[in-house]
Amino acid sequence: MTLRFLVLALAFSLTACGGDDVSTDEVQETGAPSTAFGRAAQGMGALKDMADQMEESANTAPAEPVNHRVLAEVLPEEAAGFPQASTEGESQSMGGAFSISQRSAVYETEGEDGQITVEVMDLGGLPSVAMFGAPWAMMDVDKETDTTYERTITYQGQRGYRKYDTERRRGELSALIENRYLVKVSGRDVEDAQMEEALQAVDTRRLASMKDEGRPAS
Repeated sequence: MTLRFLVLALAFSLTACGGDDVSTDEVQETGAPSTAFGRAAQGMGALKDMADQMEESANTAPAEPVNHRVLAEVLPEEAAGFPQASTEGESQSMGGAFSISQRSAVYETEGEDGQITVEVMDLGGLPSVAMFGAPWAMMDVDKETDTTYERTITYQGQRGYRKYDTERRRGELSALIENRYLVKVSGRDVEDAQMEEALQAVDTRRLASMKDEGRPAS
């Protein structure tokens, strides 16, 4: 049974889900189809696209992750008005099976409410980035309550995900760059617009330019 078949098989259980599309650098939502048929058609199309992406990923040689010190260079000194308070990173090899590199930074102002954490991970050494590093990349999500929302998006042409709790003022905004670099913004005591601003401060274009870094020549 191929990976492509497994993903397409999810269509029968996931076609009721909708997704949001963003066509600019900023995170903007568009309406989901209003009918069940429209949502099903959208879901089937999205699953086919994901199957194509995962099949391509499965046929691509794993990459040696870039050092976490390189990832530190794409993190901003300031995010949504908060200065960078601390940073840490690591590069690990899991018993030779796969490797991963990660760098994160915390942004906050001493004595004031609000904190943003930005994390960048190089998942190029994983056998399937979508399956193991960003599961939301495998499906469309569109959930909403009176105080929360959770949905998949497109950010600068890349697959993304966001969720936010208006009551607790907490949330997450992520983007998967070139099916390799996962950028995740987490916010506490902040507005969702501040998380957008923090994501836009990350040098995602540089990450995109390193999509083949450490990958064996074909």
